[in-house]
Amino acid sequence: LDRGGVEALCRANPSSAARVIRTAVEHIGETREEIELAVNNTAQREIHLMRRYIRVFAVIAAVAPLLGLLGTVTGMIQAFREVASSGLGSGQALAPGIYKALVTTAGGLVVAIPTLMTHYWMMSRVEGFVHRIDNLVVDFVEKFRGAKAKHRQEEQGGI
Repeated sequence: LDRGGVEALCRANPSSAARVIRTAVEHIGETREEIELAVNNTAQREIHLMRRYIRVFAVIAAVAPLLGLLGTVTGMIQAFREVASSGLGSGQALAPGIYKALVTTAGGLVVAIPTLMTHYWMMSRVEGFVHRIDNLVVDFVEKFRGAKAKHRQEEQGGI
């Protein structure tokens, strides 16, 4: 593919990797440092977009157990209030409050555990993308420099 073909292919593919590659292609002819800076800026924007929604999973995973704990505390308060008002220490007086405490604790954990796992899985995907983009940029710049040097040698050899 020529430069125009690569740019067209990248425009037709609305992915983060395509936007990074398109940036590199658009900066062909500039210094290695300029290409790397432009590509890194584009990659950082793409990474930010990916991570923006992943943070929601981290917040949910952190808050869910706290809500479960809040339910535990209110359930235990309910249980002890029932015991205090009835004056009895029977299981029947304690059971509804303890039930509420356990259900809310379990609910918080049921939400938090898969959400936390999803968060870490998504973060590993983003980190994998970062690693692939880094390698892609290095390969692209090196191949471009090699092609440019070969072109220069051919021009000099033809003189």
